[in-house]
Amino acid sequence: MASYLSSKKSPTVSNLEKMNVVVTPEDKNDIHLGKAVIHDLREIVDKTKLLRIDGARTAISIITASTNGSNIQNEKKKVLLGKKIGLPVKRISGGKNVRAKILSSEESCWKYIQRKTRKNAISHEIKKIAYDFWLHPDNSRPSPNKTDIKRVRIAPKQFSKHTIHILDKTQTEIFHEFKIKYPEVSMNQRTFERLKPFFVRAASPKDRLTCCCRYHIEAKSLFLKCMEFRKKHIHPQLSEKRKNKFPVYEHLTDIAVATLCGKDTTNDCFNKACLDRKCTECGVRLLDFSDQELSDHPEAPTVSWEKYEYITVQNKRKLTLVRKCSKPSEMFAHFKHVLDHFAGHQFRAYWQNAQLKSLKENLPQNNCIVIHDYSENYACKERVEVQSTYFQRTEVTIHVSIIYRHSVLELGVESFPDDPCIVTEHFFVISSDEKHDQCFTSKVQSLVKEYLDSISYNVNVFHEFTDGCPVQYKSRNCFGTLRNICVENNYDLFVRNYFETSHAKGPQDAARGLIKNHVDLAVLRGSAVVQNAHDFFNYFEKT
Repeated sequence: MASYLSSKKSPTVSNLEKMNVVVTPEDKNDIHLGKAVIHDLREIVDKTKLLRIDGARTAISIITASTNGSNIQNEKKKVLLGKKIGLPVKRISGGKNVRAKILSSEESCWKYIQRKTRKNAISHEIKKIAYDFWLHPDNSRPSPNKTDIKRVRIAPKQFSKHTIHILDKTQTEIFHEFKIKYPEVSMNQRTFERLKPFFVRAASPKDRLTCCCRYHIEAKSLFLKCMEFRKKHIHPQLSEKRKNKFPVYEHLTDIAVATLCGKDTTNDCFNKACLDRKCTECGVRLLDFSDQELSDHPEAPTVSWEKYEYITVQNKRKLTLVRKCSKPSEMFAHFKHVLDHFAGHQFRAYWQNAQLKSLKENLPQNNCIVIHDYSENYACKERVEVQSTYFQRTEVTIHVSIIYRHSVLELGVESFPDDPCIVTEHFFVISSDEKHDQCFTSKVQSLVKEYLDSISYNVNVFHEFTDGCPVQYKSRNCFGTLRNICVENNYDLFVRNYFETSHAKGPQDAARGLIKNHVDLAVLRGSAVVQNAHDFFNYFEKT
């Protein structure tokens, strides 16, 4: 104590001097730069914090949002920061809400569930892994309904919103899969469920699925009926040894795999000849069916099942799910016919999704991915309208494109091969042209190219993903418009990929639902009048 009182320096400073701590010129520059920045911030804060105008409030909000980041919070320096720049701690803390509002995206939704934790608690990196696992396409899917938007309050009159994701499995099943994929992570189920994003919820009866795959729906329905028949009528009459010859499969995928040869060890996938049913060693004939299942005897039990058929309604062919009541032989014969094409269809759908995901995660430099899809035309409506306008509404065409590319320096952080930064953008084309054809698609491609050139993003390889609509993307006229696309746009390679039939649902559907819901709410509140495509475009340009 006497040594401390006799010296003007603290013991810590004295110990550092004894240790000969050397301050490099770079450290001195950082110190001088920090002092200069704090001095400039203090100067503008002193001039604007007492003003009661919108510009001054905006300036203070920008200062608090830019200074109150994760580094200040982790170091617990808010009090010291407030003293240095002349703002109260409460005003500094409010910058976190402003920051969350500015970053109203996937990051803001992740920031919402972050909490201050103990040092021995689960790290933010592990929590982010669990957060992303909930959003994996195998576990949850974005709702196709445009009104399914979830929002949370982050500050007074400030909200963060996100499209609702619906779970395809139970929370327990997802937790078990998480433990299998990440066995090194120590986490119980209750903690894992607390890390679920606020916009993810379990499925309910109102979540009616639309645009489903016909092949999957029909195959699943037949599979359940066939296995129910086998379990009820066949197994009780067989011995334990013969039951193994006619197994009751638990999943549709299991019986589809039973009709194929084993996976190729080199690439861990099935042979293409087996999936196309050109292999002579596998096929539906590998499955064993009992005499009762293939019987059409009059005394055989009658079964009820469903299949899709085209029926004529008012001179129009319409695909309808028709209920059948027949002998078991007809049901099992149709099931074998469906299985003959189902294995290849399912594998191609899963393979395409896996390849798209891999391409997005490992996107090479000067490459770009664009997913195109038309939205259902927006029918313009007014807040107060007369009765006759209900049948004479003007429609607006909305074309949605999801762009995946590397970040460029002009718009923020630059992407490098050893440190890639992939940017996701939504590109909307709004038009009064209601004819969805190859000319419209060609114009969208040119607009995307103009945008990429405007941000100085040089594209050598262009990857395009679309559905299989013939008029828009897959006809001979569509291929004719692509014959000179590499020369006209200076591409080295242009690749167009087609999704498997009825499997083109994705983020583009959620984006178009969100934009329509946004306009509907604006019209309902009276903040916008959208009567045509020009009004639609001007509203978004203004907001």
